[in-house]
Amino acid sequence: MNKLIAGLDPSSKQLGIAVIDNKGELLIYQDVIIPDPKLDIYERIKAITFSFNHLVCLFEDVKLVVIERPASKLNFKTLHALSVLDGIILCLLWLNYPNIEIKWVAATTVKKRAAGSGRASKEEVMAAINKRLGIVETNNNITDACAIALCGVDDGS
Repeated sequence: MNKLIAGLDPSSKQLGIAVIDNKGELLIYQDVIIPDPKLDIYERIKAITFSFNHLVCLFEDVKLVVIERPASKLNFKTLHALSVLDGIILCLLWLNYPNIEIKWVAATTVKKRAAGSGRASKEEVMAAINKRLGIVETNNNITDACAIALCGVDDGS
């Protein structure tokens, strides 16, 4: 089977997930894990963790997971929570798929590759991804996750 590429768009409020074919032509799976926004940040991370654990089986045919790096301008608590989430995601993936490759990409790189500018708006990224993949997606968490995954295709991975 064609090995797939996954893109993960983690934040302290949700986790966008997209799985695409290795040529970057077909969206195979998309989802957004959204915990209760009233929860404390670490409780949201815990809720994302439990939901992601139930989805980890989707990564069986994934050869590369591309994860957006957290922005350095975040406050310490948010940056720490996202670091914890990254660690949990890595552990879950590596425990189940020890040979899966993981890469990180900066948000500006994602925007530049998707829409031609590292300062592209969410709407510009969404429009570029919808056009490239031939989809009509209105959730920017999904189109961001697609753009992140496409960075793995564009790298020739």
